[in-house]
Amino acid sequence: MNILIIAAYNVKDYQVTGAPPWTDSDIFTIVAKTEGEETPKLEQVRLMLQSLLADRFQLKLHPDKKELKVYHLVVAKKSAKLKPSVPGERYGQTFDPATPGMLRSSITKITMTDFVHLVSVYADRPVIDKTGLDGEYDYSIEWSTDSGDFKLAIMAAVQEQLGLKYEPVKEPADVLVIDRVDMLSEN
Repeated sequence: MNILIIAAYNVKDYQVTGAPPWTDSDIFTIVAKTEGEETPKLEQVRLMLQSLLADRFQLKLHPDKKELKVYHLVVAKKSAKLKPSVPGERYGQTFDPATPGMLRSSITKITMTDFVHLVSVYADRPVIDKTGLDGEYDYSIEWSTDSGDFKLAIMAAVQEQLGLKYEPVKEPADVLVIDRVDMLSEN
């Protein structure tokens, strides 16, 4: 259920609070059709899912702020090792084995906003851009697949190979507070 709320409101799991325990474990199948022949855009699907959750689960929620543990991504003391993109260069991404036991991720023409969004997937808490870097960049990093913790290996590679540092802090963040959500009865 929580995954449906996350999808409907375009938030991360740490941004949903106040949900009863069953919302983490119960699984639901949604079969829906839209009117007309056009494929709806993502934002339209989100609005339809919000309506479905309100109607079928009596979901009521409100936005709030909550102090959360986050990482500020900053430039390390030396300097960032990101290479500015060449004018006219096109976006590109590769993810492949570098050598046995190693993976490589390379991207051309990425903004820091998009980079932070990408590395947030591998962090154990939200990542906020505090680098002050504007423009578009290219990078390539490698990390061991044998390290045991894939996410920590990627975070370490970002710090060691790109000259960026994760600083743990607490700060207010936007959250959704669940006021009410009812278990769904059989159709």
